[in-house]
Amino acid sequence: MRICLVSRELAPFYHGGIGTYVAQFARALIAAGHDVHILTEPHEDLHEKGPSLLPGVVLHAVNVKEGVSAMGAYPTYPMRHAMGVYQALKHLHKKYRYDCIETPDYWGEGYFVLRAKKTLGEFEDAVVSARLHSPAYLCREFDRQYWLNTEIALSDHMEMTVVREADVLVSPSRAMLRATAAILGDRMPTPEEVPQYVVPLPMDVSAVQRDLGDCSHDPHNGPGAQTILLYGRMQYLKGVHLLVEAGKRLMARGLDVNVRIIGGDTPTAPMGKSMREWLGKKVEGVWKDRIILEDRRPRTEIGRAIHSATVCCFPSLFESFSMVCVEAMAVGAAVVGSDAGGIGE
Repeated sequence: MRICLVSRELAPFYHGGIGTYVAQFARALIAAGHDVHILTEPHEDLHEKGPSLLPGVVLHAVNVKEGVSAMGAYPTYPMRHAMGVYQALKHLHKKYRYDCIETPDYWGEGYFVLRAKKTLGEFEDAVVSARLHSPAYLCREFDRQYWLNTEIALSDHMEMTVVREADVLVSPSRAMLRATAAILGDRMPTPEEVPQYVVPLPMDVSAVQRDLGDCSHDPHNGPGAQTILLYGRMQYLKGVHLLVEAGKRLMARGLDVNVRIIGGDTPTAPMGKSMREWLGKKVEGVWKDRIILEDRRPRTEIGRAIHSATVCCFPSLFESFSMVCVEAMAVGAAVVGSDAGGIGE
């Protein structure tokens, strides 16, 4: 088959769960003998380094600075990007005739492509599928961010339209399908209207073991005999606040344990404040040297942290799949995960 994967995220140029998935899925499709194209943002060094990092994949970049995308009719960047995706795919599909075009629900990148298919009959010979990840409207629900502005409302509309109008829905877990249906309500298409499949995200275990294989001791674990590690974004959705409170309870009971949290900050603390600063106030005083908050680290250093920890804990309020959980298991770590969403599966 000839397949085009649409994603502004693409590892290693743009780190994130979706970017990691797209790179690994592209490699798996190439290994299976398919013809694979990726339409992404014009990342720095994309065309210089991309061919060696993704051998066999044809890379294309979206241009939002010229043509229709640059018009004032598209007031937000996600809308301009989605229009850029549509403009690029019109030309690419005419040239390559894709069998399948896959677009993520997150950011609604395929919004104008699907609108054009439904209203103008374009891309009628291609299956346009939507891969469910964790769209912004779902993340905000679990992050307790209930305010709206024009940009957020437009983003919600685009993401939900992609789910409703795709030819096929592909989800990494049954929980993700249930969560999407719970929010969309009667706007969620039935399986009879739109076929819906659960296909877990691909994982190159050997590559994960190679990237995270550093087993040398990590001196950052702290003074306790045992270390509980959580890595990923410091986000309310990820349950970091739950691990901090659980760690304090364990220490109050006399356990010789540290809690180590590694990840980038997010504005998901109460009132949209910094999660790192909010957690920092919770661990002042006697907890300061035992509950360690660190910024994101290179993957090689994450490997050292995993192997030096007693257990990895992922207490997320919801996960569509959880790449970090699977990665930790892939390198042999003991893992405690929440039963919310994809981790339970």
